[in-house]
Order: sequence, then C-alpha cells, then structure tokens
Amino acid sequence: MAKLENDLDIYYSVGNANTQRQENELVAIMK
Repeated sequence: MAKLENDLDIYYSVGNANTQRQENELVAIMK
C-alpha cells in the first residue's frame, strides 16, 4: 500500500488536474 500511496504522491506533484481528480477518486474507494 505504501508504494501505491507514493505513486499517487508522484502523480499529484506533476500538477495534472485530471490526475489529481483520479487520485481523489482512488483515495475515496480505498477508504
């Protein structure tokens, strides 16, 4: 799980709005 979270952090740091939206959806699913 830690690696997945790290990957999401990398995608977020890119600053792509669409990627950020997908990350938020993934986080909501994983909770």
